[in-house]
Amino acid sequence: MAYPENREIDVIALDYRLASTLTAPQIAIELHQLFPGAPIIVLSELAWIPADMAPYAAGFVSKGEPQNLLELISQLTGHPVTNKS
Repeated sequence: MAYPENREIDVIALDYRLASTLTAPQIAIELHQLFPGAPIIVLSELAWIPADMAPYAAGFVSKGEPQNLLELISQLTGHPVTNKS
């Protein structure tokens, strides 16, 4: 997989179900190695965080909950996120 190089990453959003030969936990391990300071938010259509992702996730949001995602990003980064609706 190709990851951004020489960039500061504040937060990572990772979908649990991927159309990839790698699983989400495998990608999370790679991301932790490349960007150790960046928290990973797991997104899924499930109502709970999958057990195999729990060790790698700083947070979990069910898909279809954009306000929860914005609030979690704000919490993890310390940057306020405003809803411009």
